[in-house]
Amino acid sequence: MAASDEPALRGSQRRDAIGQAAMAVLARDGLAGLSMQAVARASGLAKSVVVYHVRDRQGLLTLTAETVFAARQALEQTTFQAEGDPRQHLSHWLNQQFDAAESDDSPIRLAWLLQLDREPRHARAAATDYGRSWTYRLSQLLARGHAQACWHAPDALRLATAVRAMTDGYLLQMLATSEKQNEIKRLRAACRGAVMDLLVR
Repeated sequence: MAASDEPALRGSQRRDAIGQAAMAVLARDGLAGLSMQAVARASGLAKSVVVYHVRDRQGLLTLTAETVFAARQALEQTTFQAEGDPRQHLSHWLNQQFDAAESDDSPIRLAWLLQLDREPRHARAAATDYGRSWTYRLSQLLARGHAQACWHAPDALRLATAVRAMTDGYLLQMLATSEKQNEIKRLRAACRGAVMDLLVR
């Protein structure tokens, strides 16, 4: 690596560290606790370094959203493998959504925290990019399942959009009732049944 590349690499690494620290602070303290000072402490960097990289709270929230949605996409990556039984991949993904949404530090739960903020503009671009990528990858999985006669999905992109909307609705209900285990169990089963009903009708 050329010596001239080192400052840029250090800057990139510092920005990544700030994003990871921001995600940890968000999981621990929520949006109200997400501050430059808290992120500086969590990252081990000086507050001036954090300010240099994100400028202001809006920049901090934007970087947090980018980090959270990148982590969510990485978490879900195994769902969209090109090989294996599409039914198992879809079942794994549905379980993963509900399991992760119950965990305080899951990127799935953190993504919802960002989007449910009263002013979610900081999460909008990252959420939109994630949503487009997610819908396309799910449509590929549904199309593969259709080709293998796992379910009926002749218009895979349309069905992927419907599955995403349906799953999001059940996840929102679960997040609102996270202390009631019987209700969580019911919602998990209802979501799975609704998705499969949509695919086999």
